[in-house]
Amino acid sequence: MEVEVIISQGVEVGYEVARLSADLEEALGLVLQHAPGGKNILQELGSISVAIVSDEEMADLHLQFMGIEGPTDVITFHHGEIVISQDTAWRVGQEEGTSTYQETLLYGIHGLFHLYGYEDLEEPARQEMHRRQEAVLEQVSKSRDTSWKS
Repeated sequence: MEVEVIISQGVEVGYEVARLSADLEEALGLVLQHAPGGKNILQELGSISVAIVSDEEMADLHLQFMGIEGPTDVITFHHGEIVISQDTAWRVGQEEGTSTYQETLLYGIHGLFHLYGYEDLEEPARQEMHRRQEAVLEQVSKSRDTSWKS
């Protein structure tokens, strides 16, 4: 299955967007190796759109589509769109000692797992999804010789 990852920027980023697209395409292949957690929407998509936005834009989307005030890290829409908050990626990266790029990549992988059918609203499904996304992140980071820690 060939699925293209298309990145759009609503804000400036400090990394190569083409690299993020390539890393998410590699991650997609790894995600597809995992047992499905539900309806696999990825089978129906020819492309996945990843939008990188500000916390302000993310807060608007979070309220509009989920009824929750304030920004969040990532929102996944089942028509194949993943929206990532660049501001949150930067902030969490600072707190965790990781790069903004690695946080953004992690959020993208998280969105891919949602498109594959995984949910994380309740335990133990949340722990399982997070374990799997960390494994995929580690594999992609090793193949690109990128460091998770900044």
